[in-house]
Amino acid sequence: MINASAVWLNDHFDAVVVALATTALLMEWVGRTIRRSGDGAAMAKPNWLRAWFVNCALLGWAFLTSWTLATWLEPALSQALESRAGLLVWLKLSANSYVTYVVLGVLLLDLINYAVHRFMHAVPLLWRLHRVHHSDVDMNASTHFRQHPLQLVAALLLQLPLLWLLGISGVSWVLYAAASVAIQLWQHADLAQSPRLERWLDWALVTPSMHRVHHDQRRQFHDTNYGALFPIWDRLLGTYAAALPHVRLGLPRQDGKSPTSPISLTDCLWMPFQSSPKPAAKAGLLKFKTNLQEKK
Repeated sequence: MINASAVWLNDHFDAVVVALATTALLMEWVGRTIRRSGDGAAMAKPNWLRAWFVNCALLGWAFLTSWTLATWLEPALSQALESRAGLLVWLKLSANSYVTYVVLGVLLLDLINYAVHRFMHAVPLLWRLHRVHHSDVDMNASTHFRQHPLQLVAALLLQLPLLWLLGISGVSWVLYAAASVAIQLWQHADLAQSPRLERWLDWALVTPSMHRVHHDQRRQFHDTNYGALFPIWDRLLGTYAAALPHVRLGLPRQDGKSPTSPISLTDCLWMPFQSSPKPAAKAGLLKFKTNLQEKK
């Protein structure tokens, strides 16, 4: 059953992503309509609509990049996920309990994404790519798709050696990819959330209020809550931060414009090739090493 679901998701993944994005767009639009009828607020700010356009255009660029590089990247990824070697294979988990094998693979993939995300902030060259994601000044579900095409390639190249070493299966990869798209659309969504429900959930999942802290432009909050699905890694490694009553979205602009000014598709694509000073760029990596030494 698990294998059949993973095969179906793998064969229809692009369609699943588009369907989830369409659902998120409709939910946000309905939510804004309800808020307008309740308090007279505008149904949809121009910035919100523009952000959806730019972010979905970047999703299109991601699809194009994926299809263009598939000839080179897919064979390497397929070999890494064949479960022929690596920690989980050596432990013979698939023979003893296939479900346990898949679940542990999902957890390890989340740990890998935590580490890659943290390096994206700590390494200046990677930050040039990742800051595109943090540039959204009107955060909504589509912000999940605000990724520079080169970041997707860089992230995969960082993940590949770890996939080999850990012996993660293709089933875990596909299930995790689908779950992460759905949950990260929710994390970024511009929808009314229940604070009480989020307080309960943030022990099991990275909630919207927890992730919005990570999108705060202030450095003390910006370098926290790196987790994609599960908050356990932030809690264990000392990067967890509680929800904030007010969040300052976006990043300081280098062109002299206000941080709240919308950013065009061209700006997003060109951003990594412009200067990107980030105060104490190595602080996150230094803190990471310090935390590990303290835990030892």
